[in-house]
Amino acid sequence: MHSIADDGNVYSWGTDKERTGLLGLGSCYQQATPIINTNFQHKKIIDISLSDKHGAAVDGKINY
Repeated sequence: MHSIADDGNVYSWGTDKERTGLLGLGSCYQQATPIINTNFQHKKIIDISLSDKHGAAVDGKINY
């Protein structure tokens, strides 16, 4: 699971049943409590969408 805090930090937690690094935390193990996902540090994430096969995060910047 993933959640966005008011300050833009993305928190991740849950079970990576297939041990593929699905949570994006740099490991393939269960994370029982929410922890800051450092892949998104220094970015203010405004939206996030995830499924069992992929994920996407929007930081609000416009890139052409």
